[in-house]
Amino acid sequence: MLLERLCLALREVFIQALKPIGLIYLEGNGVKHAIVSDGFGCFEEIFFKQVYFDAEEISRADVVIDLGAHQGTFTIYSALNIKPNGMIISVEPNPKTYSILLENIRLSKHLILEKNLKIHVINRAVYISKKIIKLKLTRWSEISYISTSGNLDVQTITLEEIFSLFHHLKDPTILLKMDIEGSERILLADKQSLELLKRCWRIAIEPHGDLNRIKEALERLGFRISVQNITLEPTLCREWLRYKPKLYTRVIATCRFIASSIAKPKVTIVKAER
Repeated sequence: MLLERLCLALREVFIQALKPIGLIYLEGNGVKHAIVSDGFGCFEEIFFKQVYFDAEEISRADVVIDLGAHQGTFTIYSALNIKPNGMIISVEPNPKTYSILLENIRLSKHLILEKNLKIHVINRAVYISKKIIKLKLTRWSEISYISTSGNLDVQTITLEEIFSLFHHLKDPTILLKMDIEGSERILLADKQSLELLKRCWRIAIEPHGDLNRIKEALERLGFRISVQNITLEPTLCREWLRYKPKLYTRVIATCRFIASSIAKPKVTIVKAER
């Protein structure tokens, strides 16, 4: 615990030092991607570890739904791997990270046009009804959540509205990624939302709270459930060295090597499959 707290403290110092830089444009392996100062973790989890879905799974999808899109990393990873003429629906409530999501869509415009992809980018919070809610913003760009003590009013969108965007498709293969900072519990307790989730081929949820309740709700829908604890190992530092700007990625690589050698961080994902 002491070592983990030390790593978190060092990460905080590191991120605060990066904040004045603003956006960082990563380039490598045919990708140009804008990230916020604390967005490197999201990038490595998705591009290096494929914590939600791997390229083969995404290539079989007709529709990919990205709930809690943050800076758009999973959205862009999906655009790279989804079949031509596919659809991606990307939902992000925080207006600051939503603007970076739009920037990443712009950076990948050539790919989107080449593959004739339909991209829906929505600045809303997914919820069980249409209303204005309070969103709590924190110093971490990846963490904003629904709370009565929130400091930002945002409009919600329901799963019914999201699924209506592809109502014209006959029996589409749907992948759904969910990282919505605790609101998954609300969706998984709502009968109408569950009926829609039942249509998905595969679901990946980053849980916040009672893991067993999430598993049980998905099992009742007829999914096979697995809980994956994915280790961010020190060797990930090698992947960072494939990207530019070199000064930034070398610093990140060093931090990843040190942090993972000491704390052995993990990402927990609940996977539901047909």
